[in-house]
Amino acid sequence: MYIVFTIAGYAVLDEHLAGKDRTMSNEALYGLILLVAAVLAIGGGIALVNWVFIKAKARHHQ
Repeated sequence: MYIVFTIAGYAVLDEHLAGKDRTMSNEALYGLILLVAAVLAIGGGIALVNWVFIKAKARHHQ
């Protein structure tokens, strides 16, 4: 996950350093929004699977 954020960060920085425009471009903004959404979705999915697994395990041991 950290590597993905680093790559996205460099892409945004590179665009700023190139001096194309002083504001963040729409593409970079959409990219970051999609990246955050993807990370949250993956994190949420993992948390949900873990929660269901723990619940099932607890029920099994009763």
